[in-house]
Amino acid sequence: NRFLSALSQLGEELPESYSEAEMKFHIEQTKVLLQGFTDQELTEYKIMDDPSKMMAMKFCARLELSFQMIKPAAQPIVTLKMVQLSIARGMSPVSPIGFTYFGQLLARLGDIEEGCRYARIAHALLKRIGSKEVAGEVIATGTQVLCFVEPLQTTLEYHVQGQAVAMAAGDTHGALINSIFYIATSFWAGTKLPVWKE
Repeated sequence: NRFLSALSQLGEELPESYSEAEMKFHIEQTKVLLQGFTDQELTEYKIMDDPSKMMAMKFCARLELSFQMIKPAAQPIVTLKMVQLSIARGMSPVSPIGFTYFGQLLARLGDIEEGCRYARIAHALLKRIGSKEVAGEVIATGTQVLCFVEPLQTTLEYHVQGQAVAMAAGDTHGALINSIFYIATSFWAGTKLPVWKE
């Protein structure tokens, strides 16, 4: 894999897979790493200033979605690396992606409260230091986690914002994902058809 090779050259090794026990261990280790931080401390955390680590984070951000589509079992490896690197070296403009996927991972494992916490932290980081290029993906993924605790009608507006931000940044994929989620969530929220005509 060219991405993994590039990461290696930047001094960051990424295993291609973990056993189930290894995955649980690394998830728990990452949770422990984050345990001592309040939401505000994470949102205001130091900024990454090492160019090679910033480039490694960009590669990881690209891997997130690719792995989710073609190698979903390995995607958490990338997520955990992004979160760990953000804490070790500081927040980069693409750190919000790592945190929003970490929230999704925790929610998928049944910890909805913590999942929503990290989705909100990702949104806050996006406002502070986030790259507009990744905003659509962060909003789309994070909003799907927030749907577990917020009224669906409320989350619709997030997808509208996500689609607009993504289009403004030229991120057609992020815009499309937000549009698809908006339509699906509108259905589940019981949006009446006359509203769609407007």
